[in-house]
Amino acid sequence: MIVLLESIRAAVQAYGDGKITEKDIPTPSELAKKDFRYAPKFVKVGGGEPPSPPRPVYTSNTIGKFLGLNTSDGKASERLRIALDALELIEEGYIKESELKDFNITQLEDLVRKQQWNYETDKRDQAEAEVKQKQPIHR
Repeated sequence: MIVLLESIRAAVQAYGDGKITEKDIPTPSELAKKDFRYAPKFVKVGGGEPPSPPRPVYTSNTIGKFLGLNTSDGKASERLRIALDALELIEEGYIKESELKDFNITQLEDLVRKQQWNYETDKRDQAEAEVKQKQPIHR
């Protein structure tokens, strides 16, 4: 499992550094916007504003094609999707990579699904708190 994570990490970092170009990992279709990630990061931006300065965009399908980890129909394999989600959760501090040393894909998937719920709940709570802070206080 660690080898898969490191392979993906190396490809995304190289893409972010310009060592891999859009010729190798073509810009994804606007239809895939909910799956956009900007190299060298792993966090999905869900169709939000592009970063400034601009960074290379990728999806699970485009990075999977580059790494040869897509299914025969061109979609990212489940292993790749789980690994990308794990890297996002590592980046956001919800998973410690050191805990994954002896994990297999099933164990990683279980951990990712549990931590994704925590991550999504925290993001939603944070967004709600920001909205409340912006509301005027009526006395």
